[in-house]
Amino acid sequence: MQKTSRTLSMTMALLLLAGSALAAFTLKSEGKTPTIGIQRGEKVSEYLSLEGGVLEIPLTGPGQITGFAKRILPGGAKADGLILLSGVPGMPAEKSWSFKASSKDALVGRPEAVSGGKKLTWDVPAGKYTLKIEGDPAILLRLRYEGPEQPFPEPVKPKTKSTKKKSTKKKGWTFKKKFGLNIKYDDNVIHYSDDLMSEYTDGPYMEWFLDTQEVPDFEPGKYRLNRLDDLILTPAIDLEARRKFFSFGETRFRAKYVYTRYLYNPIKDVRALTLYLRQVLPGRSQSIEISYKYTPEKYIRELTDRPPYAPSDDPRPWVGFRFAQNDFVANYRHRIHKKVSITLTLEDVHRFYNRPFLEQDLVENEIIGRTDYTISKMWKLTGIYGTARGWTRRHDTAEEAPLSSDDNDNSYTQDRYRVDLRWTPPKGKFFFNNITARYQLRIAYFTSPKQLWDDPFHVGRKDVYDTYRLIMSKKLTKKLSSSLTFDFSKRTLHSPYTGDISEGMDYDNFLIWMDLTYNW
Repeated sequence: MQKTSRTLSMTMALLLLAGSALAAFTLKSEGKTPTIGIQRGEKVSEYLSLEGGVLEIPLTGPGQITGFAKRILPGGAKADGLILLSGVPGMPAEKSWSFKASSKDALVGRPEAVSGGKKLTWDVPAGKYTLKIEGDPAILLRLRYEGPEQPFPEPVKPKTKSTKKKSTKKKGWTFKKKFGLNIKYDDNVIHYSDDLMSEYTDGPYMEWFLDTQEVPDFEPGKYRLNRLDDLILTPAIDLEARRKFFSFGETRFRAKYVYTRYLYNPIKDVRALTLYLRQVLPGRSQSIEISYKYTPEKYIRELTDRPPYAPSDDPRPWVGFRFAQNDFVANYRHRIHKKVSITLTLEDVHRFYNRPFLEQDLVENEIIGRTDYTISKMWKLTGIYGTARGWTRRHDTAEEAPLSSDDNDNSYTQDRYRVDLRWTPPKGKFFFNNITARYQLRIAYFTSPKQLWDDPFHVGRKDVYDTYRLIMSKKLTKKLSSSLTFDFSKRTLHSPYTGDISEGMDYDNFLIWMDLTYNW
């Protein structure tokens, strides 16, 4: 654990050091240069206006300016615009565009129309400069700079009722509400192997359920489900409140409640509540978030076990295998470049099982690193690696010790790998807004120190999980978005034990689901 702590400390230090070398922030002009708000949906962005004259922007290079130019269109759907640039070597002396009216954007507090954006990119060499921009007074500019941070004064905003109202809102609370609905088909809700599925569908269990509704006289209680597959409805409500307590960034509070309802097997129903707290850090390219998730009860399947203190010659009954879970998660996110962002996640899971499975109580610690790389406007690549260590209780009575008990040892180490490739087609060229292909590999190594004959289900065992997923997203309206997902996963078990472990534990699982999310 000390080694893990030192590793985490070094990782955090390196991340912070990388962030201090390069900042990404909005450029501002010296003097009394007004800004004009442009609204798209619920979001308002502030643009520098040339109505007040020349923009003078101090810069320290090297760095890069990126952003958008738009134009106010007092009368008409089209107009040309020109700006002149000076003060920074290597930049073009002038830049002109032909603008068309935007159907999505509107000026805040003004009746004129506004155009769509024209993207711009300019490099700034090493040194200190003052960039001067002048030209068409109807031109609006929103500029981002990646380079050494400079303390610019806040531009002056026009004194209109709309702007004043918006400024008051920024100082107070901002609320967001989402409602989600997931509709899913799962062809193997209990994750049974092929042998168990055949036993259920072809054997007397199905006949018992369909005909008599009575417990058969052999292995009573082995199957407590009504059918192997299911249709699952999962409504969710997501509430968020934001406020800027600190000058460098917003603080966000969030709560999410999810109810998973199995239509044919209600024994599998799950409820979960998650609470989040996120703080944007100085520079606005970094943030930290902590969360807590509580799942009061989750059903796995029926297992055989003998309760603590029961006589050893008593038959081992079939008992529902359930647990309650607490998840504690901390995320550090950092956009280190306009195309690259990283996330470091620490997760602590506590799982408590029902009697007579107390020996299965689990504590898991996991470290996850994530890198998102924007290859181009159309392609984005995500890579994830996680490593985990899980410790189980290993005894179910006060008189036993973990190493000397007669219970199984389900402790393990785990490696997780994931690759996502997202394609975003040009607007209007394809039905879906983006498509993501995902592959995940998870390998669990069981670490029981016992002899094989004492713990044949865990000694030397390795579980390999493969998951293939295709996600297709579509924004239906300004407030309603949807996605369609296909998912196939399988577990393959490897063990030195020559018994029938894999026949009972290997499984395949196919799922298809649709998500609907409404923002109001």
